[in-house]
Amino acid sequence: MSEQVYRDFLTGIYNRNWLFEKSPVLEEKKRFSLLYMDLDNFKTVNDVYGHEEGDRVLKCAADALSKSGGEEGYPVRMSGDEFVLLFSSERTRDEITEIYGQILREIFKSRTEIPGISVISVSAGAVTSDTKEDSLTELLKMGDETMYAAKRSGKRRCVFFEDIRERTILEHRIADEAPDAVKNDRFTLEFLPLLNMQSSMLELTHVVAVWNTADGKRRLPSDYRPVLENNGYIRDLDLFLLEKLFQVLHKYKYSGGMERKLKFSIVLSRLLFLDRQLENSLKDFFETYGVTPDELDISVTELALGVRDTERMIFGMKRIADLGVTLSLFRFGANFISIRYINTMPISTVYFDSEWLLASLKEKQSRKTVRSIVRLIKDARNKIVVMGELDAEDKRFLARSGCDAMGELSKGVYFQPEHYAEYIGDKLPKGAVSYAFLGNLLDTEGENGGRFLGNGVTFVPGISDKWGALHFSGGEIGENVVELPPLLFASNSYTVSFWIYPEEEVNWGSVVYMRYEGGFTSYVPYTNANDGISCFRISDDGVGFFDTHCRAMKLNEWCHIIVAYDASDESVRYFINGRKGNMHINMPNQIGCRQVLLGGDPFQRTYVGYLSGLRIYDYAISDDDMVQMYEEYTKEPGYKGVTEDYWMETE
Repeated sequence: MSEQVYRDFLTGIYNRNWLFEKSPVLEEKKRFSLLYMDLDNFKTVNDVYGHEEGDRVLKCAADALSKSGGEEGYPVRMSGDEFVLLFSSERTRDEITEIYGQILREIFKSRTEIPGISVISVSAGAVTSDTKEDSLTELLKMGDETMYAAKRSGKRRCVFFEDIRERTILEHRIADEAPDAVKNDRFTLEFLPLLNMQSSMLELTHVVAVWNTADGKRRLPSDYRPVLENNGYIRDLDLFLLEKLFQVLHKYKYSGGMERKLKFSIVLSRLLFLDRQLENSLKDFFETYGVTPDELDISVTELALGVRDTERMIFGMKRIADLGVTLSLFRFGANFISIRYINTMPISTVYFDSEWLLASLKEKQSRKTVRSIVRLIKDARNKIVVMGELDAEDKRFLARSGCDAMGELSKGVYFQPEHYAEYIGDKLPKGAVSYAFLGNLLDTEGENGGRFLGNGVTFVPGISDKWGALHFSGGEIGENVVELPPLLFASNSYTVSFWIYPEEEVNWGSVVYMRYEGGFTSYVPYTNANDGISCFRISDDGVGFFDTHCRAMKLNEWCHIIVAYDASDESVRYFINGRKGNMHINMPNQIGCRQVLLGGDPFQRTYVGYLSGLRIYDYAISDDDMVQMYEEYTKEPGYKGVTEDYWMETE
């Protein structure tokens, strides 16, 4: 047979045929060693520089192996960007370490001539046979496993099989035992509450699938998921766990009778998004268990995007999103590959990788990077969840930067399903926070109070017998206003509803004002524009003003205002007396509310008139709800406003 059959067509070194048919270790019964290597980030070379540059990188790597292996080292291209350097005799740990270093020096000395080399690194697994009877196939398998261990531990390193032997034995055991664990129902679902970083209300529930082994040990997802991803059994396991979650939600009905459903987030394998099995299973589960799509969030890990079929996987994610299920990105920062897809994936929440985050919070410059990344993700209209052992200073920094929710991993707060409803009872979003202003500045639940800044604000009767009002007598900048807690606007989305009765035009004076980390938001009933308009303004300190205009308010007449901001599509909807006055999209998403003022702002004279019926929601309510709210006010005893019906449809 021609010698060419045993040579790789691109690089000229040996190929797999030679390795399994002609290599010197096949017949000789003696101990031998090998290095199993992979070029990290090689796909990026092809994507950024093109396949021709990728071929040059592969040839350079092959040449480096040939030069570094010595007389008893045989370079082999296994496939793609994977190589083996086979030694026909045993090599010591120090010798292999030196050879690995020599390979790196040979490769990277060419980076000026071959730009693609600057993108890659080399992960390697080193194996030496234990006995003369060890086969080449066995050592190659161990080398492959060890190389992937090097990748999982951070890439650009050489790992020795002897250092991971015990872990490898455990991984084989996990792979062997998983089917029986499913058959015997040894998995339990436990819940980690993710609480808003400003209000401490429940944002999301992270589902943790714990494997309870026959010998009484607990295996967390980080223990078994990587193993089962590698052998493919993760598909069967994840479908089993998903149905188990549906069974739990059906049994306990956590969202029963609630205005907004609780949402439970479970991590699933990328493999499930590559065909329609997940989509079809979800449809069956929704029908069988009476769970609705708005109760479910599915997470995929960032590492799942760093392999082939990424575009196909994202297409599968979009099909799932079309069912009404939200999707999240788990462990963002593990390799940052998701940056390139952040605006194309249909995700609503990003979970920061705890290892990356904790390391980044240690240095001042890295903290600036974290803040910039938060802004990038918020610009993509996503919520951010952090998990890890964070101290109080780090929590404050992340909250002020714009992170939304966190899970207290340091406390190990995982809840069994039967106890979860009791725990979250006082942490559920309560819908509107309402201020009746009946002689005090407390909300109707007696939880969120305010304070007077000045003596020119008094309590008076409001829009109806049900509501009192605040009367603002005017004043210079910052005089005679009311300050409320900023946690009222802890959510990126919100609705604010109120009645006003202006007694004097104060151009560009605010009735409601919120100061944020990077700007402010304000409702202004009068401007100095020629046509006489009101304005809901979002100001971005680095960009400028974003205004939503409507007609100016009438003096000495009650008027109902509702403004809803939806962070998911960056839209503002503005209603006056039950009628949509305006709507804008591409309005900036602001983060980290620091101050809430009623009756004034830091720029203009204070409002003169009444404010009544203040309601603040931590989400954007629907148009129908806005109309209904106005109509309900008009039916209250003692209603003092007018009823605008001239624009409504009539028979």
